[in-house]
Amino acid sequence: MPTDMTFRTDDLVLGSWAHVGRVWTSGEPFLVLDASLLAAWRGSEEQFEEVVSLGWEVATVRVGNGVAGIVATDGTVNDEGWLEIFQAGPDRLAVVQALGNPYRRALRDALAYPNKADDDGGVFAVPSGELVLWSSALDGIDDVGAELRRAEPGPTPDAWEPLHGGAPHHPGGLQIRLRAGTFRLRVRWMTELDDACFARWLLTHQPARRL
Repeated sequence: MPTDMTFRTDDLVLGSWAHVGRVWTSGEPFLVLDASLLAAWRGSEEQFEEVVSLGWEVATVRVGNGVAGIVATDGTVNDEGWLEIFQAGPDRLAVVQALGNPYRRALRDALAYPNKADDDGGVFAVPSGELVLWSSALDGIDDVGAELRRAEPGPTPDAWEPLHGGAPHHPGGLQIRLRAGTFRLRVRWMTELDDACFARWLLTHQPARRL
């Protein structure tokens, strides 16, 4: 995947991150789950209240016959805004919530920041190889106006701009092709940089255990 963000650190594998999409949060958590589980999610009912009640606790939640990870969004970065989605091959995904100027530098520095001290957000399975990032406030299949878009590589946004009345419709979620298997979620809450701050959620494919 082409991108201008190529870097090496002690803690992140050398790789090229491609920006593959963005979703807008009004403060609600997002879920990361296998596409087959999406129809079982009911954001308008008690499932949403269960996720919100967890606050910023790093956790997973039961959805249907499976488990979803939680991207809880960090109100100390901003109480609303864009979640930027980056992918590095089939094994790694990053969700970044950032503020800063220049915005692209804030995103680059968020991706490159060491992950040794990140919180462990647990593991969940993506057996179909199709992962969905979905707003927990929306029903999974029949919310009017909700749209699930396919993630596609594109240019990294160069500015943070608030959503406004004339803005293009933003999706309720993104569907992203990854390697089928188990993923671990690691979370870094609000971290300050020079003239910037960010929160980050890293999803990494876990090798199958040998018997």
